[in-house]
Formats: sequence, C-alpha cells, structure tokens
Amino acid sequence: MQLFHELKQKFPGVPDHVVSNTIELYCHDKRACETHLHSEIKASLTHAYHASSSAAARQISKLRDNLPVKCRNQPI
Repeated sequence: MQLFHELKQKFPGVPDHVVSNTIELYCHDKRACETHLHSEIKASLTHAYHASSSAAARQISKLRDNLPVKCRNQPI
C-alpha cells in the first residue's frame, strides 16, 4: 500500500487502477513501476486511460508475456 501512495504522489494524474495494475505487473519493483508510469504519461497525449478498452487489454496481455523472470510464476 505504501508503494501505491508513493506512486500516486509522483504520478497524480494516473488513475488508481493503472497504478495498481502496474504494481502487480512489476511485482512491487518501485523503479520498474516508475519507469512504466513515466512512459505511459509520455505516450498519452491526452492523458486519457481506457479502463475497459481492447487496447488496454492488449497492453496488459503484452506486459504479462514480458514479465520479469522473478514474476513469471506469480499470479496476476
């Protein structure tokens, strides 16, 4: 929970569900989460996040396929 609050302070414009998903995907690795969230902000010109869109589902699927080795055996 502490990491969630730290990331929300650093990335206040990112929706809660995006921060939570990022934390799970990167196994609470703060540096990896910050890098991912920073790239998300840079990639989004409108800062719009699509919680249920197929684009978001594809992105999560792609991240699952490229998980760090230490995370591959953990459920997502």
